[in-house]
Amino acid sequence: QQQQQPARGLRGTGSRSAASMVGATLSGWVRSFKGDWGFINSPSFDGDLFVGSKSNTHLGRDLAANDQVMFQVAVGPGGKAEALDVQVLGP
Repeated sequence: QQQQQPARGLRGTGSRSAASMVGATLSGWVRSFKGDWGFINSPSFDGDLFVGSKSNTHLGRDLAANDQVMFQVAVGPGGKAEALDVQVLGP
C-alpha cells in the first residue's frame, strides 16, 4: 500500500490539509473575512484556507462570513496554500 507524499515546502501538508489539495477546485464557506483577507473552510479539508481580495480582484464585492463559495487551491507567493478564482455561489 503506497502512501501519498505531501507536497514539499508547504506548511500543513497532512492528507486532510488544504495544502495537500493544490490544484483542486472545491466548494466551501467563508468562516471570516475582515478588511482584505479572511479564511475559507470546506468539508474537503481540515482547518482554514487563506483567501485574500488582492488575489481575487475579479470579485465584485467583499466576501462575508457564511458566503458559500467555489474556489481553487493554489500556492501563494509566500509558499502557503490560498484560495484563488473564488466564486460566490447563490445570490
